[in-house]
Amino acid sequence: MQFEDLTPHEYRGVTFEALRRVGWCNASGFPKGPVDERLVRALRVLRDPLAANIGRGFEPCGISGELVYDEPGGGHRLGQAELWVPAEAGAGWFCAPDRIIHYVGVHGYSPPEPFVRAVLALTERRADELPDLEQVEQTLQQTA
Repeated sequence: MQFEDLTPHEYRGVTFEALRRVGWCNASGFPKGPVDERLVRALRVLRDPLAANIGRGFEPCGISGELVYDEPGGGHRLGQAELWVPAEAGAGWFCAPDRIIHYVGVHGYSPPEPFVRAVLALTERRADELPDLEQVEQTLQQTA
């Protein structure tokens, strides 16, 4: 499935205005271009702490249809979770499939700059400063 970047996230008929989609790519086209090499490294490191809506199965790459991993030749299998990234200055959240790691690193997907800045800013925080996603999910449910 593909959604336009920065559109509100929808789930089971509920629209979450504070949660913006990024990186929901498929073969029909997506923004390409040079990306800061730190982004893929940061997404790999932040994958587990930012994982939300973890499923039981694995979704294949929306571009190639293959099952994908966060490292070339192996690593963590992707396609099972969303990554929720807090936007800068409390301006809501970004919601990306964990496959964004693969889309950026392998297919040359170029995410919106606000998302890139937000991810890179998180790498400068200590582990105990990362957001509590359960709390965020409850807050979003209440405001939807």
